[in-house]
Order: sequence, then structure tokens, then C-alpha cells
Amino acid sequence: MKKRTFKTLICAALAGISVLGFSACNLEAQTAYDVAVKNGFVGTEQEWLKSLQGSNGKDGESPTIEEIFASWKQQPGNENKSFDEFLKAYLTVDYNEGNNTKQIAENLTSSVSIYCGICTATEYRFGGYRYEWGVSAGSGVIYSLNDGYGYVITNYHVLYSASARNGDKVATRYDNGEGLADNSNIFVYLYGSASSNILSQSQDGTGYTDASGTALKAEYVGGSMSYDVAVLKIYGDNLTAAQEAKTATAAKTATNGVTVGEKVYAIGNPSGNGISVSQGVVSVESEYITMTAADDKTTTTFHVLRTDTAINPGNSGGGLYNAQGNLVGIVNAKTTTSSSGTSVENMGYALPIADVKAVADNIIDNGGAPKKPYFGITTTSETAHSEWNEVGDKLILKETVKVYSVTAEGEQNSGIGATKFRAGDEICAISIRRGSEEVLKVTVNTRADFTNSLLHVRAGDTLFVLIKRGNESITLSFEITQKNLSIA
Repeated sequence: MKKRTFKTLICAALAGISVLGFSACNLEAQTAYDVAVKNGFVGTEQEWLKSLQGSNGKDGESPTIEEIFASWKQQPGNENKSFDEFLKAYLTVDYNEGNNTKQIAENLTSSVSIYCGICTATEYRFGGYRYEWGVSAGSGVIYSLNDGYGYVITNYHVLYSASARNGDKVATRYDNGEGLADNSNIFVYLYGSASSNILSQSQDGTGYTDASGTALKAEYVGGSMSYDVAVLKIYGDNLTAAQEAKTATAAKTATNGVTVGEKVYAIGNPSGNGISVSQGVVSVESEYITMTAADDKTTTTFHVLRTDTAINPGNSGGGLYNAQGNLVGIVNAKTTTSSSGTSVENMGYALPIADVKAVADNIIDNGGAPKKPYFGITTTSETAHSEWNEVGDKLILKETVKVYSVTAEGEQNSGIGATKFRAGDEICAISIRRGSEEVLKVTVNTRADFTNSLLHVRAGDTLFVLIKRGNESITLSFEITQKNLSIA
């Protein structure tokens, strides 16, 4: 009704002007001047005509939206209402406050599609190998941009094929040595510049070429199979031009995590058909899933958030954003079948952005492989419980994180925690000091908080771990050197 009311207000103003015009054209019965006189006008016809003109000698004009807004505010109850409230009440087109098209448009400029040429090796029965080329498709997010270059975050498995080296039996000159696509066969495209048929096979048999000339130059910086995170460096004239045109921007990352039921949307490259958007909500804000890693043989556990947003092959590595347009996760997996074999719908997963940022920054700082302090301990988490967070005004899940076992000093694989931690210690908080500056302070609410906070540690830092041992609170300190850091 309110939408129709606003439309009526405008039409009513136009109708008043139209009546005058139509009356002036009605010559059969009487002139418009005659009608005006009958309705009380006093003066000559010339004076009447002059009265129809505006103050600047122009014909009467339609009222502006500002004038209508000013008139609306004079109605009882509207005095203190905003222009936005006015539009919600009377705009003739649908007004949907949940429609985040502006934010989505901005996020599209930080979204990329990724295509990788992979050379797989199949061993013949009687010796030798057959090499075949294929293309895998995925997604990525522009993490940061500098003058002429930037970094893209994606999933490790987007760039990796377990058969690229045939299970470590054979290496080819067409990969990075670890089953990863070679740099010459990694193609990154900005939104709007790629389609599913954008690559063509090179004539020399070394992979693929970009048929459109719009691909960004890309280099593999590093990654981690156990975290399923990889970083690419992008550069070149195409990126520079896109930066100047503002069609390439870095994503804005969320700082406060997510809440169950919060609206989110995924931007990715489903089925390799180009970047598209799907929408849903956060189903579970923090959980752990165990699955086979990209090498098809290693079992690994990922800390993830769950969403009912449509996730399909090709979405891997793409961003999951909240309603404010902030990046909250990197999509990496979905459940398709239950343990009983029943088909499952709307169970997709994303790596929380706080975890991904820690891994990506570590990869960049350490030249390819993420490193963190090695304590020589295993941890466990007791049953999670919910707790209301007054600061964030949301319900959060908390775990009690404890040391499960400690490798004794002198034993193989003993670490810097051998003489300091004890089994049963509860890990409460982490802080990192770099020189005189405290660079990180984290309350450990989940096991992931503990393990991922260690990714922020660099050689030269002092690391503090607050524990509870029985009824006593103890702060353990560690001076970190390169020797103390190991591959994460």
C-alpha cells in the first residue's frame, strides 16, 4: 500500500497539471480561461496565462523528490524520520533491506576464477608412462594489492592433482615438483573476463594458453595441504589496468567471526562456468571435519564453518561473505552423501577467514611453507558449551582446550614445551610480543584458536601461553628462534 501511495502522490501532482492541459485543448464547449473565471479567477486572459508560468518564466515543473520528502515529513509522526525511511515507505520499486547488491558488486571485483592445466601420468602395465593434459577449475579471492602486483588466496587442492606425479612415482617438467600446476599453466581471471572455453591447448604440447589475452600473470607462492590454503602472486599489465579502473580490489575481511543464522553469500566459479553468486546462512559457526586431503591418501582435519549456501565443484577457493560485504571464509568442501549412503543437500563448508589469514600471512612471510613453534604436545578439547558474548552481542561456542600428552625432553620429536607443559594443563590464552609491541592477544575458546594463533609467531618473538594447572594460573614464556619453528 505504501508503495502505491508514493506512486499516487506523484501521479496526483502530474494529474493536476494534465487537467489544465487537457482543459486547454477542449475547444468545443468553452475555453480554459472561461473555466478559470467560473472557478473564481479575477483578471484578464493574459494575466491568467501569466499565472500558469513559473517564477523564472518557465512552464510549471513536476515536484522534485526532495520537495515530496519535505511535504511527507510534515505529516504527523513523520517529523523525525529519515530520507531512507521515506524511501522504504513510498518508493515505487521494491525496497529490500536485505538486498546487498552494492556490497556484492564490490566483492565481485575481489573475486577471481582460476583454471589450471594439469599433466597427469598413468603408468603402463609393462613400463613407461602415458601423459595426458586436463583443466581443473576453481576460485580465489584477492587478498592484497600493491603497486602492480597482489596476492590471491585459494585452496591448495585447486592447484594440486594427486595424479600429476602418479603418486610420487614420476615427476614431469609440467608441475612445480609437488603435484601442483606449473606457473605457466595457472590462469587467473577477474570477474567478467573468463568463460569455460577460454583456454586452448598449446601447439608444443606443454599445456594451455590463454585464448582471450585477459588472464593475469600468476606465480605459486606457497601453500599447505594440511590447511588447504595456497597463495598466488598476480601481476602484469592486465592487473595494473584493472587496478586503475577499480575492477580489481582487495577483499575486506571480517574481524568478528560469524553467528549462526547470519546471512552469507558465496562467490565462486561453479562448474568452471565463470563467477556467480549464491546465498544462504551460517548453519554452524565452528566445527571440525575429517576427510582425505588433496593427495587422496592423507587423512586430515579442518576447522570450518558450515553453510547451506549452494556450493558446487569450482566454488573451491572462493569467498564466503557476510551481509556487510566482509570476507568471513574460503569455501573448500561440501557433504554430498551421509555415512549410510543417503544423499545430503545444503551442507557446505568454508575455512574461517581468521584461520586463512594466519596461514596466508605465514606463507608470504616464510617464502612458501607455513611455519609455527613446535611444542611437542598434543591437545584435546572437551565438550563445547554455548556462552553469550556481551561485547559481540551473540551466542558463541566455547571449548575447554587441554594438553593431552607431552613428548619428554630427550625423546625423538620432543619440542620446546617438553619441560614446561604437563598433561592436563588447560590452555586459556596466547599472546605474542615482537620487540616492545604486543602483536597478538587471543583468548582460547577453541582448539583452532590455539593452533592457529601459533601461525602468527615469527623468529625473534616472545610467546606467552596462559595455562590453568589445577587451581593455579601460570604463564609460560618461550623465546622463539628459527630453530624452534617447524613446517606447520
